[in-house]
Amino acid sequence: MSHDAAIPRAPPLPALKSFQRARDAANRIFGYASRPPSPQDERPAQPPPEGRRGSGRLAPLGASQNATATHRTGLEIKTLSINESGTHALLGGKDIFKTIRVENGVCVEDINLRAAIRSNPTQASGKPRQIYNIDIADVAWAKGDTGEFVAAATESGKIIIYDLGHAGLPAAQLHEHYRQVHRITCNPHKGSLLLSGSQDGTVRLWDVRDAKQPVGATRTRSNVQSKSKFAGTTDGVRDVKWSPTDAMDFAFATDGGSVQVWDMRYFNRPKVKIIAHSSTCMSVDWHPDGKHLASAGLDHMIKVWDTGVKSGRKGNWEVKTPYPLSNARWRPACEIRSSDDDDNTTRRQCTQLLAAYDRSHPELHIWDLRRPALPFRELAPYTEAPTDLLWHSQDLLWTVGRDGTFVQNDIQHSSLKVMDRYPVNASAISPTEHPLAMFQTPRYSVEAGPMIAWTTHSCEPTQKL
Repeated sequence: MSHDAAIPRAPPLPALKSFQRARDAANRIFGYASRPPSPQDERPAQPPPEGRRGSGRLAPLGASQNATATHRTGLEIKTLSINESGTHALLGGKDIFKTIRVENGVCVEDINLRAAIRSNPTQASGKPRQIYNIDIADVAWAKGDTGEFVAAATESGKIIIYDLGHAGLPAAQLHEHYRQVHRITCNPHKGSLLLSGSQDGTVRLWDVRDAKQPVGATRTRSNVQSKSKFAGTTDGVRDVKWSPTDAMDFAFATDGGSVQVWDMRYFNRPKVKIIAHSSTCMSVDWHPDGKHLASAGLDHMIKVWDTGVKSGRKGNWEVKTPYPLSNARWRPACEIRSSDDDDNTTRRQCTQLLAAYDRSHPELHIWDLRRPALPFRELAPYTEAPTDLLWHSQDLLWTVGRDGTFVQNDIQHSSLKVMDRYPVNASAISPTEHPLAMFQTPRYSVEAGPMIAWTTHSCEPTQKL
């Protein structure tokens, strides 16, 4: 198998329009400057699910425009979510619960749910409201016809559903978890389905449509029951993610280091169970192909698994990181030029992962599976590691932190190519006339790092010494 064939890829680009094909042919024949396809040409008719919101720079942004934006709240933010159209962020924490609108590099507060809740002195029934703080551990934004609903998971195990049209009153309370809920997430295909993963070792399936108030309702619904309970572990569940390609499948990560893949129609046993890490697995994330799954653990490892393999299971790709991991997410598919020197065509490929580390290491690294010995890019937007993050699109990364700041990072402008920080120790021309460069890279400690050789036409090191 060729090296290029071993790299997991995202779905192919849509077919080029006839005018685009003719223009590309003219570029190849007459040598005119090539112009990449407009992001508008690739925009789907409907907003795609979370994690697949576009593969290039947004249409309003030029190649040279820096879209980095910041919103300061002054309150610790633990978590964030995004609406289906990608225009708003939902922020949550102990003293914060609100939405903000992010447009053209500008952040504006939209709905302050916490203020609306606390300013409402009565319950829906008219009884006096008891004022108390809700320590939000995670938030999720429903999709499709239920996009007006948001969910807040708490450290007590309770999940509260709110209707943004009636922000001051909870629509429903879900009480079945008895320990902290670490993660909640809505199905990208069936937007009303909500998964919750808890320290009690279970994942539960809910339908937020059950929170809709009947006509004439006088109180918050507290009798909403889960549709299914998945109890495949005695360890706490740290992360849970729906499959991007199959509306029935999801995966979760555990304190014991295992990763499990389930079909929500069958709650007796998982489809796949992987002993992935030697310590807590903090994060899982599906590759856009729906077949490969990335896991990140406190053992300094990112591993990519082929969930279709039934025996002899081993990580297909591994990245050894300098610090314990708290989160890892695939970067949306990028356009790359063909590795064939005689072919000027491009294709979409998803080989990069964003890694966030423990609290004492604020760096964010983008790793590329084609060159796993050294991070591809580095960001350091905080004095401490971000508490949560998600990709808005290929170049725009949303992060939140303990300092109360929401940041939209424009990767093209706010990150540094790590290789550029290290001088070339030696260079030469190979017998095949390809330039060769030799670098010495650090191991993020006092000891010297490995010597790595690159041919300049490839992103993959040819040899690690």
